[in-house]
Amino acid sequence: MSAIKVDKNNQSVVSKDILGEEIVSITIQILHLRPLNVVLPNGKDGDWVWEHGQDATVVVPGKFVHQINPEIIEIGTMIRRGAEGERDEETLRKAVGYGFCSDELQDLAGMIFRSLSLEDHCRMVEIKQTDHFPYQIDGELDGHAIANHHC
Repeated sequence: MSAIKVDKNNQSVVSKDILGEEIVSITIQILHLRPLNVVLPNGKDGDWVWEHGQDATVVVPGKFVHQINPEIIEIGTMIRRGAEGERDEETLRKAVGYGFCSDELQDLAGMIFRSLSLEDHCRMVEIKQTDHFPYQIDGELDGHAIANHHC
Protein backbone atom coordinates (compact mmCIF):
# COMPACT_ATOMS: atom_id res chain seq x y z
CA MET A 1 0.00 0.00 0.00
CA SER A 2 1.54 3.28 -1.02
CA ALA A 3 -1.25 5.84 -0.46
CA ILE A 4 -4.50 6.19 1.46
CA LYS A 5 -7.12 8.82 0.66
CA VAL A 6 -10.30 9.63 2.53
CA ASP A 7 -12.55 12.06 0.71
CA LYS A 8 -9.61 12.76 -1.68
CA ASN A 9 -7.35 13.84 1.23
CA ASN A 10 -4.11 11.94 1.93
CA GLN A 11 -4.03 9.99 5.19
CA SER A 12 -1.28 8.05 6.91
CA VAL A 13 -3.73 5.54 8.46
CA VAL A 14 -7.38 4.62 8.14
CA SER A 15 -9.61 2.58 10.43
CA LYS A 16 -10.72 -0.80 9.04
CA ASP A 17 -14.24 0.23 10.05
CA ILE A 18 -14.45 2.84 7.27
CA LEU A 19 -12.63 0.92 4.51
CA GLY A 20 -16.01 0.00 2.99
CA GLU A 21 -17.07 3.62 2.62
CA GLU A 22 -17.18 5.05 -0.91
CA ILE A 23 -14.94 7.97 0.15
CA VAL A 24 -11.91 5.71 0.83
CA SER A 25 -9.39 4.87 -1.90
CA ILE A 26 -6.15 2.95 -1.55
CA THR A 27 -3.17 2.87 -3.91
CA ILE A 28 -1.78 -0.64 -3.83
CA GLN A 29 1.08 -2.51 -5.44
CA ILE A 30 0.14 -5.53 -7.53
CA LEU A 31 2.78 -8.18 -7.03
CA HIS A 32 4.21 -10.14 -9.92
CA LEU A 33 3.95 -13.71 -8.62
CA ARG A 34 5.79 -16.62 -10.19
CA PRO A 35 5.42 -20.35 -9.55
CA LEU A 36 8.18 -21.86 -7.41
CA ASN A 37 8.05 -24.72 -4.93
CA VAL A 38 9.40 -23.55 -1.56
CA VAL A 39 9.14 -24.56 2.07
CA LEU A 40 7.69 -21.68 4.06
CA PRO A 41 8.95 -20.79 7.58
CA ASN A 42 5.66 -22.12 9.01
CA GLY A 43 6.50 -25.57 7.57
CA LYS A 44 3.91 -25.50 4.77
CA ASP A 45 4.82 -26.14 1.16
CA GLY A 46 4.48 -22.93 -0.83
CA ASP A 47 4.12 -22.85 -4.59
CA TRP A 48 4.16 -19.12 -5.47
CA VAL A 49 6.73 -16.44 -4.69
CA TRP A 50 7.19 -12.72 -5.13
CA GLU A 51 10.76 -11.58 -5.28
CA HIS A 52 10.98 -8.25 -7.08
CA GLY A 53 10.20 -6.24 -10.16
CA GLN A 54 7.53 -5.90 -12.82
CA ASP A 55 4.99 -4.71 -10.31
CA ALA A 56 2.24 -2.21 -11.02
CA THR A 57 0.23 0.14 -8.84
CA VAL A 58 -3.49 0.73 -9.00
CA VAL A 59 -6.00 2.81 -7.03
CA VAL A 60 -8.93 0.79 -5.70
CA PRO A 61 -11.89 1.50 -3.41
CA GLY A 62 -11.01 0.66 0.18
CA LYS A 63 -13.72 -2.02 0.35
CA PHE A 64 -11.61 -4.20 -1.96
CA VAL A 65 -8.56 -4.18 0.32
CA HIS A 66 -7.92 -7.19 2.53
CA GLN A 67 -4.91 -7.45 4.80
CA ILE A 68 -2.56 -10.37 4.24
CA ASN A 69 0.61 -11.34 6.04
CA PRO A 70 2.72 -13.46 3.67
CA GLU A 71 5.64 -15.55 4.83
CA ILE A 72 9.03 -13.90 4.29
CA ILE A 73 11.39 -16.31 2.57
CA GLU A 74 14.88 -16.48 1.11
CA ILE A 75 14.88 -17.34 -2.59
CA GLY A 76 17.95 -18.84 -4.23
CA THR A 77 18.32 -18.50 -8.00
CA MET A 78 21.08 -19.90 -10.17
CA ILE A 79 22.46 -17.31 -12.59
CA ARG A 80 24.71 -18.15 -15.55
CA ARG A 81 27.58 -15.76 -16.11
CA GLY A 82 30.28 -15.73 -18.73
CA ALA A 83 31.43 -13.77 -21.72
CA GLU A 84 30.78 -15.04 -25.23
CA GLY A 85 33.16 -17.87 -26.09
CA GLU A 86 34.09 -18.45 -22.43
CA ARG A 87 32.87 -21.20 -20.16
CA ASP A 88 29.69 -20.24 -18.30
CA GLU A 89 29.79 -20.06 -14.52
CA GLU A 90 26.76 -20.55 -12.36
CA THR A 91 26.36 -18.27 -9.37
CA LEU A 92 23.77 -18.62 -6.63
CA ARG A 93 21.94 -15.34 -6.02
CA LYS A 94 19.87 -15.10 -2.86
CA ALA A 95 17.05 -12.62 -2.35
CA VAL A 96 14.35 -12.02 0.21
CA GLY A 97 10.77 -12.30 -0.96
CA TYR A 98 7.30 -13.52 -0.01
CA GLY A 99 6.00 -17.09 -0.26
CA PHE A 100 2.39 -18.12 -0.86
CA CYS A 101 0.33 -21.32 -1.00
CA SER A 102 -2.19 -21.76 -3.82
CA ASP A 103 -4.95 -22.85 -1.44
CA GLU A 104 -4.52 -19.69 0.66
CA LEU A 105 -4.51 -17.46 -2.44
CA GLN A 106 -7.66 -19.21 -3.71
CA ASP A 107 -9.36 -18.82 -0.31
CA LEU A 108 -8.50 -15.11 -0.29
CA ALA A 109 -9.85 -14.64 -3.84
CA GLY A 110 -13.04 -16.47 -2.86
CA MET A 111 -13.48 -14.35 0.27
CA ILE A 112 -13.02 -11.14 -1.74
CA PHE A 113 -15.41 -12.33 -4.45
CA ARG A 114 -18.11 -13.28 -1.89
CA SER A 115 -17.83 -9.85 -0.27
CA LEU A 116 -18.76 -8.07 -3.53
CA SER A 117 -22.22 -6.61 -3.86
CA LEU A 118 -24.45 -7.28 -6.88
CA GLU A 119 -23.55 -3.80 -8.13
CA ASP A 120 -19.83 -4.65 -7.82
CA HIS A 121 -20.39 -7.86 -9.82
CA CYS A 122 -22.16 -5.89 -12.56
CA ARG A 123 -19.26 -3.44 -12.83
CA MET A 124 -16.59 -6.14 -13.10
CA VAL A 125 -14.69 -6.46 -16.34
CA GLU A 126 -14.47 -9.86 -17.96
CA ILE A 127 -10.97 -10.57 -19.22
CA LYS A 128 -10.11 -13.30 -21.67
CA GLN A 129 -6.55 -14.64 -21.63
CA THR A 130 -4.51 -13.82 -24.72
CA ASP A 131 -0.95 -14.12 -25.92
CA HIS A 132 -0.61 -10.40 -25.14
CA PHE A 133 -0.85 -10.66 -21.35
CA PRO A 134 -1.16 -8.27 -19.50
CA TYR A 135 -3.71 -7.08 -22.06
CA GLN A 136 -2.09 -3.75 -22.76
CA ILE A 137 0.23 -2.92 -25.62
CA ASP A 138 1.97 0.46 -25.83
CA GLY A 139 -0.46 1.93 -23.31
CA GLU A 140 -3.55 0.81 -25.29
CA LEU A 141 -5.96 -1.97 -24.35
CA ASP A 142 -5.76 -4.76 -26.88
CA GLY A 143 -9.55 -5.13 -27.05
CA HIS A 144 -9.86 -8.30 -24.99
CA ALA A 145 -11.23 -6.62 -21.86
CA ILE A 146 -14.98 -6.45 -22.31
CA ALA A 147 -17.76 -5.29 -20.05
CA ASN A 148 -19.65 -7.90 -18.09
CA HIS A 149 -23.25 -7.68 -19.31
CA HIS A 150 -25.03 -10.41 -17.36
CA CYS A 151 -26.65 -8.11 -14.77
